[in-house]
Amino acid sequence: MRYQKAGILYHPHEAAAFTLAQDLAKTVLHRLSPWLAPTGDAAQVAAHLDGTDLAVCVGGDGTVLWAARTVAPQGAHIVSVNMGRLGFLSELAPESAAEQLSAILDGAGMLDERSLVECVLAGEDGRERVSALALNDVVVYRAAPGRPMDFSVAIDGVHLARLRADALIVCTATGSTAYNLSAGGPVLMPQSRDLVLTAVAPHLSRMRPFVLPGDASIAIRVEDQSQGVVTADGEALRTLDAGCAVVCRRSAHTAAFIRMGPPSEFFARLADHLNLSTQGRESGR
Repeated sequence: MRYQKAGILYHPHEAAAFTLAQDLAKTVLHRLSPWLAPTGDAAQVAAHLDGTDLAVCVGGDGTVLWAARTVAPQGAHIVSVNMGRLGFLSELAPESAAEQLSAILDGAGMLDERSLVECVLAGEDGRERVSALALNDVVVYRAAPGRPMDFSVAIDGVHLARLRADALIVCTATGSTAYNLSAGGPVLMPQSRDLVLTAVAPHLSRMRPFVLPGDASIAIRVEDQSQGVVTADGEALRTLDAGCAVVCRRSAHTAAFIRMGPPSEFFARLADHLNLSTQGRESGR
């Protein structure tokens, strides 16, 4: 694909990320007259986003998450340079970013389309209040820390469970390796269109993680007199009073990442992420 307009989104508190973003803009991307903006500045990004078909992220996984849900409705392709610790979502290393980005502009790389989850918040009257996208997950939990919360869950309008838990997670395949994995949920292949529903530390409940079709509608209602909080990719959206619901479903938008390596590279990253490749040696086997 021949790109027409590029945007560079960088971590706002990392000087090295800003420096690299400027360097890439002046060298590799100069022919696309790129714009630069820090993640978190929605107004500045919105002012430049129209017509952007390539988004370059410079930062850690948090930078990628914010950028992905921001540019996905635009349909821009995403490539990321890892300046963070984990870099599970990133494709390029800082030292080779210029060379590989130049190759991408010449047509190298493959598209890896990832699902997004859309959440809609509704009040007791059922009217929709707020909607948001997430690449990883939507999480509902108690605003006051230290205690579980009462929830009810319905799938496609059919009551599934009432339970008490620390939190409920609805995640995409991408998010299955994040909070969901820590909570004992399953890992999905990155290109899966399914969603996962996982309860965090359910109290006296047999509820286990559910893998649900991507077109399922998952409604989570707060049944507790305490306030709840709903987050999208870790960013708090608003508080929830008793009777308020969050409805999650797969978004019509996708996040289109540019990958330089083969699809099997996912397993290498997963092994490193979970320290699977070293466990046998560490235990003497």
